[in-house]
Order: sequence, then structure tokens, then C-alpha cells
Amino acid sequence: MSIKKKLAEMGEFSAGLAHQIRTPLASALLYASQLNTGVLSHEAQQIFAAKLLDRLRLLNTQVTDMLNYSHHGEFVKQPVKLTTFIKGLSDLYQDKPVAFEGRDAEESIQLYISKNALLGAIGNLLDNALDATKSGESVTCSISLNGDANLRITVADQGHGLSKKQQQRIFEPFYTNKANGTGLGLAVVSNVVNAHAGDIKWVSKVGVGTTMDVQLPVVMSSSMKQLQGSM
Repeated sequence: MSIKKKLAEMGEFSAGLAHQIRTPLASALLYASQLNTGVLSHEAQQIFAAKLLDRLRLLNTQVTDMLNYSHHGEFVKQPVKLTTFIKGLSDLYQDKPVAFEGRDAEESIQLYISKNALLGAIGNLLDNALDATKSGESVTCSISLNGDANLRITVADQGHGLSKKQQQRIFEPFYTNKANGTGLGLAVVSNVVNAHAGDIKWVSKVGVGTTMDVQLPVVMSSSMKQLQGSM
């Protein structure tokens, strides 16, 4: 790739990042300024604080997506307990309507993963599912072992579903049907899954919902654990 083309892509990438963070950043600054006036009631303060936190979470998601996408699937992997991974994921969504299945995993099971990258990828799937879900309904995240060395993570919702046309483009960078989306969420998911030599499949039907099924060969065998312990 020529230097000129690389610079052009970098410029496009930077412009995309600036465009995506401008709106939530402006909202966050507005809510923060209102909290600093000293004239809001306690109830109003709580409402504005919740809105500020929501905007900051969105900013964090957008910047994380950009950084992970820029890795092009190259992530540093380390041994991580499955229970630690599940707790980390469930803690991130403790105040959201997500039902986690698989919290009773054995303490001895370890994964060989990039923890932050995989948390971000599954987080993207959960965020998409929550955005698509109607008020009062929950999203299900099932985490289990498939065979001796494969981790299976399924995220299911009963939301509006995806059309066939949308399904053809869901992993395409910068493609989004959200007003505040980066268009990189599922592209990042694809990068992370590929970096872990995994596979992702989905079933979606308009008006019924979407199920995303991720399978990763990342469960450490006893021989691998011994090798890691001797290093």
C-alpha cells in the first residue's frame, strides 16, 4: 500500500472518529454543566448523572471500537479463568436487563484469550441486542463449553430482527443502521473472533429477534496449563 493511500485512510479514519464522538461528548458536557449549577433537585441530579454516565459509556464504547479495529485482529493473549471472564462480563451489565447463563463454571477452567478484546466483542453483541430489544424484555447471554477445548457464547434477543439485506452487510466496516453507531461494532467482533481462530454464526428474523453464536477454541488443555506454568 502506498504512503499516499495510507495517509488517505488515516484521514478518513480520524474524521470518522471525530464525527462519532462529537454528539455524545457534547451531550456529556451539557449534563455535566447542569450538575455543576447547584440549583437542581436531588431527583434531577440523579437523572442528569444517569444520562451523563450513559453518554460516557457510549464514548468509551466508540473509542474502544476504533482502537480494537485498528489492531487488525492482532491481540496479546493470556491465560484467564473462565469464572473471571464471566464475572467481568456480568459486572459490566449488572444494571442492564441481561440474563446470564453459565455462571456455575468450574473454577479450574482456563481460557487463552485477549480478555479485554473478547469482553469488548461480546459487549458489542450485548449492546446490539439491548438496542433491538423492546422495553420490558431481556437479553440472554449463554456461556458454555462445547467439547473439550471450545468456548461457546450465545447472545439472543427478541427484538426487531435483521432483514436479509442487513444481514449481508453486518460485518462490513462503518455500516450501521443506528443514529449513534460507529459502524465498527460487528467488524470488531469479526476481527476478535478471527484472532482467536473462532467462528461466528447468526440467525435473525424480522419481528422475531436475533441470535449470535460465537465458538472459540480457547479452552486450555492440561498440557498447555503445565507449559504455561513452567514458563
